[in-house]
This record gives sequence, C-alpha cells and structure tokens, in this order.
Amino acid sequence: MRTKLQTLVTNENAVVDRNFDRILSDKGYELVTTLSGEQALNAGNDAEMQVPATRLAKTGLFAKNVALFLVSPFIALGYVVALPFVGFYMFGKLMIEAQQKRQLNS
Repeated sequence: MRTKLQTLVTNENAVVDRNFDRILSDKGYELVTTLSGEQALNAGNDAEMQVPATRLAKTGLFAKNVALFLVSPFIALGYVVALPFVGFYMFGKLMIEAQQKRQLNS
C-alpha cells in the first residue's frame, strides 16, 4: 500500500492554499496548510508529518545524492577540457563559411 507524501504549506491566503492543494493532490501529495509559523512548527513536530529514515534508505535517494556529489567535479572537468575544442571547431567552421562566401562573391 502506497501512502501519500505529506507537504506543509504556510500561507495566509486561502486562494493560494486551494491552488497548492489542487496542484499537489494531482501529483499524489497530501497537503497540510497552516496560517502562521507557530502552527507550522506544531504541525511539523506532529508524528504524522515525520518521514521515517528507513523510507529514505529504501528509495536510495541518499546514495544517489552522495554519488552525484562525488562525481560532479569530474563532470565539470570534462566540460572544462572540452570547451576549447568546441570553441576551435566553431571558429574553424565560421572561417570556412566566410571563405566560401568570399569565393562566391568573387
């Protein structure tokens, strides 16, 4: 049985709350609305709003985020290494196109 994910929204505007509820309920979320920060803290401390740590481990979200964090410098390095080659390619392509236009006009 799949339970709905709960989302806490603090807002004084009822129209905005209804829009949040409509959009998020279509996506499978259960919306909890509060009018003030104090109510939000009380709702956040409620046992029903707490997400168990085992759920995070089951989805593998933590492991995925750690892996992306560790791999991101190498991805950035790949972009840094490839950037000059892409630039020289574009420069060469523009030179060839300009030369071809010059030959057609002559």
